[in-house]
Amino acid sequence: MPVRHLHLRQSENFSVKKGVFKVESGGQVNNLKPGENFTVQPGTPHQWFNDSSTEIAEVIITMPPAEKFEILMEQIYGIFNQRGSLNFLQVMVMAKEYDMVIAGPPLFVQKIMRAVLSPVGKLLGYKKYYPEYDSSSDNLANA
Repeated sequence: MPVRHLHLRQSENFSVKKGVFKVESGGQVNNLKPGENFTVQPGTPHQWFNDSSTEIAEVIITMPPAEKFEILMEQIYGIFNQRGSLNFLQVMVMAKEYDMVIAGPPLFVQKIMRAVLSPVGKLLGYKKYYPEYDSSSDNLANA
């Protein structure tokens, strides 16, 4: 994930199946290997990544309660795979829909940013949902 973030109501559990997967949480980077697990508690800023350009990391991520996490991940990775990055205005358009919270700025500041910048992003063509990235959508088969 490109930015440190947190979840207000969800824990995030990582279970590594293959490769090395890194989770930064609480100021420490945890290098997780196959068979290892790590849980980030709600409200804890964190970031996760595979910093290898040659080795694939396979990780099962669960987030109780799930809410819209699966849809969010499909949307983010669809955008990354097509565009190579996630634009800040795209994040602002998606933030409220998927309860995205960036670590750092106070929540009230982020809510103001969403309110101001989300309409700007929408005017520039960014959406909170792209059906072509939804694995449960019939649109994916036609993409």
